[in-house]
Amino acid sequence: MRIRINNKFSSWSYIISGIAQGSILGPLLFIFFINDLPEVCGEVSNIFVYAEDAKLFKHIQTPDDRSKLQNMFNKVQLWIYKWQLSLNFDKCVTVSMVVI
Repeated sequence: MRIRINNKFSSWSYIISGIAQGSILGPLLFIFFINDLPEVCGEVSNIFVYAEDAKLFKHIQTPDDRSKLQNMFNKVQLWIYKWQLSLNFDKCVTVSMVVI
């Protein structure tokens, strides 16, 4: 791999894993890569996946719902470990809402 800025090229470097940021194939390969994430969550909670973001949520009505949501997060954590990913904790948010 090498980069070009204007009409000047860097020297060649060998890449042993991953894909270059900004590549044409990057978004397509990412879709294939995370395609099984909704299956990991199952029907315990809901997940929306868009580009590189995933939103997980569940309506909590009982303590059992809370346990199911935690178990789902544990499964996602194992999935992240399996695929050698990391979370961007600056982008992770928890939202709780109480309806009376």
